[in-house]
Amino acid sequence: MARAAFALQPARHYCLNPQADDSLPASTPWAEAPPLQINPRLREYGEAAPRGPLPRVRDRSAERALMAAQLAEEFRQVDAARQRLATGHPVRLSELGELDVHAFGLFLNLLGEALTEQAHPDQTVERQTGDGLLYIRMEPLDAATKARIMTPAGVFAGRDHLLTIAFTQRPT
Repeated sequence: MARAAFALQPARHYCLNPQADDSLPASTPWAEAPPLQINPRLREYGEAAPRGPLPRVRDRSAERALMAAQLAEEFRQVDAARQRLATGHPVRLSELGELDVHAFGLFLNLLGEALTEQAHPDQTVERQTGDGLLYIRMEPLDAATKARIMTPAGVFAGRDHLLTIAFTQRPT
């Protein structure tokens, strides 16, 4: 009880020597443990950090502005991809045409979510996306039909489906 009350546990988790062997158990007595390397400044002055003024705070407003601009541009591109795909009208996969990187990424995410609901290849799937923003309906067409979607990364091909993607609520 005294051990818990006065925190008399070994303090091997407090490491002054970053090169120390991590396989050393915490129950190793200090006398049997390898010696610790202590900073000479700590030994001499009782502190490892030099005295004096703290370093100046770095102005990161330029980096923050750049990151904000990049995030705004990415949001604009993803929103444009949503507007392109979420028309609310049924369209065949083979009629989608060429998709840019963002539209194709959104399409793959929607396709992945829809296919998790599909028990067999001839089943029609209807579901709301995980974020609740879009509704997707995929109706498989004849097994002999093929769809090809051109992307900057190559060609995506497979069985043709009738695809309906709509916003659950129109964004403002």
